[in-house]
Amino acid sequence: MMKHLIKIFSLTGLVLICPFTMLTASADDEDDVEISEATDEYVFSMKDGHPIVKNKETVEYRALTDRPVTIYPGALYGEFISLDNSYGKGRAQYRIVTPENVFYDDTKVCYYSVYLARKNKTEEVRFQRTFKDVRYFTRVMLAEPYRVRRKTVIFRIPQTMSRFRLHERNFTPHIQISRRAEGSDSVFTYTITDLDRTHSDASQPTSERIYPHILITGSFDDYKDMYKWSNSLTRCDRSIPEQDAILKEINAGCKTDLDRIRATYEWVQKNIRYVAFEAGITGHQPDRPAEVVRKRYGDCKGMSLLLATLLQAQHFDARLVDIGTDDVAFNMSDIPTLAATNHMICALFHGGKNYWLDATCRYIPVGYVPGAIQGRQAVVEDGENCKLMTLPTLDAHTSTDSLTYHYRLAPAGNGEFMLKGTVTDAWCGDMKEWYMRTHEKAETKDKAVMLANTMNNDDHTLNITHARWTCDDRKTRWASAEAEVENRVSVQQLDGDVYIEMNPHNELFSNRIDTTRRVNDYMLPVRCNIIREVTLTVPAGYKVQCPKNFRLQQPQGIFSCTFTHKNGKITFRRVMQITDRLIPRSKMVAWNDALRRWNDACNEQIILTKK
Repeated sequence: MMKHLIKIFSLTGLVLICPFTMLTASADDEDDVEISEATDEYVFSMKDGHPIVKNKETVEYRALTDRPVTIYPGALYGEFISLDNSYGKGRAQYRIVTPENVFYDDTKVCYYSVYLARKNKTEEVRFQRTFKDVRYFTRVMLAEPYRVRRKTVIFRIPQTMSRFRLHERNFTPHIQISRRAEGSDSVFTYTITDLDRTHSDASQPTSERIYPHILITGSFDDYKDMYKWSNSLTRCDRSIPEQDAILKEINAGCKTDLDRIRATYEWVQKNIRYVAFEAGITGHQPDRPAEVVRKRYGDCKGMSLLLATLLQAQHFDARLVDIGTDDVAFNMSDIPTLAATNHMICALFHGGKNYWLDATCRYIPVGYVPGAIQGRQAVVEDGENCKLMTLPTLDAHTSTDSLTYHYRLAPAGNGEFMLKGTVTDAWCGDMKEWYMRTHEKAETKDKAVMLANTMNNDDHTLNITHARWTCDDRKTRWASAEAEVENRVSVQQLDGDVYIEMNPHNELFSNRIDTTRRVNDYMLPVRCNIIREVTLTVPAGYKVQCPKNFRLQQPQGIFSCTFTHKNGKITFRRVMQITDRLIPRSKMVAWNDALRRWNDACNEQIILTKK
């Protein structure tokens, strides 16, 4: 069974074809094999008036262990890449490769089963391919799943094709660059020595943010030229059968323009299922609105075109938007390549405000910008022209998970006490989208259990009953649920005093990072506020001793907890505010230490003593 199936850099809604792929036997083998010698050459030329790129790759693998190892080196091909020749020991094998979370993709792989029987045993594989449409030839990754002892990457670009440029990203001293003229060609040679292999760490940044690679531009003059090409693909039949009936359904009960906008957005979110569809030109060309409605699913492009069409039918100013999510490390105005844009949304200009509508988000309301596109540069449809705009970056508190317990001290039998009361959970922004989408995907029989569990502690030692939604509307900013709760584990009694641990231990992002074998930086899931609050009504005849408050500012945000006693109630409040998702590898020890100090402060008990 093959693991690490394919090193393909496939992005939301749009396809970018990467030159290399590698199939490997297991993670344990990655340190048992090295690339001892490799050559990877890309030659630009013209064919029938169109630019193409011929690629020849030769790789020699060497075993570093006496234990037999089998690896599976391969090359990708498809509609825009032809596989011209291949060589390896044994028979070439072929497979269709559909990346994870993609409904359909036309990418195929040719690979060999390479057996390295003993230490220092070497085997060679070779592939020859042609990139038939260089618009999709966007980058060459230089790092490999195995350590590279020596590798040479060569680009040959004729002077007549000098518009094609190479942009080096994330280079290290292990990569040397030389440039020379050879006849009428410009030759760029990248010599790689002793480059560490790629690593798959949990929650790491995207590969293009951490590994060396070369971006190729020249297919487009600038972002405006990219827009002309992209916009031409959206010119299709936008008629929708029974559109009047759909709009009647949408507008039922609507009284204002904003009601109609919200209802239209909700209709697409609710009725159209998102799937990534990345086959050939349809990786960039939206499906017709009529087809999206008929099939009841679509990718980001098809959903955006449908949403824009329905809004325009109601005389709203809705436009398509090409955008790169925060997975992309550069702007399309700086590096005009299809690698700069991996998503499509709908913009709405109404009442002097800009609304950025991402229909692939099923539970985010009008007015909220999803975290993945906040602060990102966007190319907005403007007829034959386009506008370059930057989406706003919202405060972290606009994406919040707030869990609140309201307790009183109640008898638990045998003279013991327990905490009893109600619990509410509320979500907004990306936290609302994340939780409600997760709840939606759960089996029907598991939904009630899941709703109760989200209000329990991590060990599920609280007794949560009568869990129910109080608001699960897509159109509202907040979603919320409530339940009844009994807590017997947080109360202890000693010599007449009552010790109560207020920290609910319902965690999301506060687990320490295991740095034992970690190589790459860590990316927290989202900028947000995580709030846990517990209130306790103090029974008559007790005096209260509260722990000290705590606050710690970190580069990633703020950790705090407070204990207050006012008007016969004790309130414990802990907040993790994430304003910067990135935790560099060099800062992880400090992050873990900050978490420890914060959790220690939150775990301090309050003491109730009889007067």
